[in-house]
Amino acid sequence: MAELISNSNNEDDSQFQQKRRERDRRTHDVLSQFDKQLANDTIPSSSKAESSPMLKAVIRLQSFCRKELAKKIHVQKIIQKMEEEEEREREKQRRWTLESLDLLEALEATRKLQDMASHFVQPPGRPFCRETHNY
Repeated sequence: MAELISNSNNEDDSQFQQKRRERDRRTHDVLSQFDKQLANDTIPSSSKAESSPMLKAVIRLQSFCRKELAKKIHVQKIIQKMEEEEEREREKQRRWTLESLDLLEALEATRKLQDMASHFVQPPGRPFCRETHNY
């Protein structure tokens, strides 16, 4: 019984493979014919395309592929613009961070100078008050 099922499956598989090879051969023939026409710049008119359903399907497939390629290119451009914008934002952030560090260093240097100056200018017995900047 298992052999019968196995033989039946093998026959179905071989028939399927034969039909597939035939379909692939026809598709290849149509595509090669279309490529020749493209090379000769003799694209078939719509009446010829209507007479050949396979050629019509190929033309629709090419049109679909062109549209999908255009969409993909459009999306890639959008992604590229977004990446460039992110890079600019990171650069701005880096510059702001560096400027903030420079300002902090300048503030610290100013405080040190005030402390040093307070030792020289400070009146005897009266400490310098940082909050009010007075004695």
